[in-house]
Amino acid sequence: MLYGPYGFGKHLMLLYFSRCAVTEQELRSDFDERQPPKSRLLVEGSELMSLSRPSDDMEALRERTKSVDADWLRLQTSLEACEQCLNSTQTLVLPCTQAAGELSAWMDTLDQTIMVESSLHPQTAGDVQQLCKTYKVFKLALWHN
Repeated sequence: MLYGPYGFGKHLMLLYFSRCAVTEQELRSDFDERQPPKSRLLVEGSELMSLSRPSDDMEALRERTKSVDADWLRLQTSLEACEQCLNSTQTLVLPCTQAAGELSAWMDTLDQTIMVESSLHPQTAGDVQQLCKTYKVFKLALWHN
């Protein structure tokens, strides 16, 4: 199998799912889209077997339809394990994503402040003190977060 304990190691799956934008709904939808062709295959195989007389070809067809059904069941079980792993991985990644967003917003604010204040030329000691206070707030925020 391709997922979870059936193939990929847990750490490899965490890396894979943290780098791609796959959602549980996409996995489930992809699986569900393939359900009708699989069902048609099994129905047509059964019809063929009921219309034909027993032979080696019919036995091979019977074995193949059983194999498709068994593989589909294993895939469904594997998908459920994959969905659980994906859900837990997304839960682990969410705080990091939020922290990165907060850091980015803080850096944008700092960047805008620097751009505005770099165009100003302090005229008095009070202007210099105000700039020092502004940068002190950013420095404190940097060290306390």
